[in-house]
Amino acid sequence: MVVHVTFIVAAMEQSLEKMLTGIAGVIACIEPTFASPD
Repeated sequence: MVVHVTFIVAAMEQSLEKMLTGIAGVIACIEPTFASPD
């Protein structure tokens, strides 16, 4: 039982990390357009 919970938490953390990395990548792509209005 405990092993299953740990596995689920680990999988959730991994997908969360991938999501955050993806969001950070999108922000990094968008940010320059806001930073330089010229």
